[in-house]
Amino acid sequence: AFRYFRHPLYAAFLLFFNFGLALYLDNWLYVIWALAQHPVWHLNIRGEEALMRTAFPGEYEEYCKTTGRFFPKLPRPAGGQ
Repeated sequence: AFRYFRHPLYAAFLLFFNFGLALYLDNWLYVIWALAQHPVWHLNIRGEEALMRTAFPGEYEEYCKTTGRFFPKLPRPAGGQ
């Protein structure tokens, strides 16, 4: 999972718990809840990633360039910038 997402637990919670329950229960309050949680998650993750940058200087930056925070990064087309 960490090959594709830097934070797979947050991604799973966002995708399956919030959006999955919204679809399953036909209750869009879960989507609103996910959108409300999103800024809080970014604040938490900022602290977590700062610790990782300290523990793994250079390596973690390279990892961030190739791995998405919540969603996988798509490969760039050949010749793209």
